[in-house]
Amino acid sequence: MNEYLQNLIDEITALEEIIESMERHRNDTLAAIESISSVSEETAASVSTVNDSLKEQMTMMDNLNQSTIELQDKAKELT
Repeated sequence: MNEYLQNLIDEITALEEIIESMERHRNDTLAAIESISSVSEETAASVSTVNDSLKEQMTMMDNLNQSTIELQDKAKELT
């Protein structure tokens, strides 16, 4: 009976160690997911900033193009 109880205690102890290990792995996985999520959010914000900057540059290029056309027209008039 004592041997049976000792085996049971040993198996329960082994199960506790496995559960603790699983909990550590779960926590590590959650931390990695949170880190990936954070990086993804930062990347999305950066992409949004770059997109806004490109839109602004496109508007400036359109304005520059329009000014160039107007200058060409004025140059033709002066000629």
